Amino acid sequence: MAETQEKAQEVLTPIYEEMTFSATQVKSIDVLVRGIQVAQRRGAFNLQESSSLNEAFKEIIPGYGEAPVQAETAGEEALAS
Repeated sequence: MAETQEKAQEVLTPIYEEMTFSATQVKSIDVLVRGIQVAQRRGAFNLQESSSLNEAFKEIIPGYGEAPVQAETAGEEALAS
């Protein structure tokens, strides 16, 4: 299965490198990503599928998977009040 994914990646990479997206397309991709995240929270994917989606998100979303330090700190401050 990994071999098939690698072959697909080799074929598709040149296509993706030449692509540009309009603002509307970027918004549509964002909606798709958010929909996938909702489905994940609802348990729609098995562990392997979740891992694959996580890796894909890391490729297209800058900083995906990194802990938001400022948000955590702000939340802790709100709880302390």
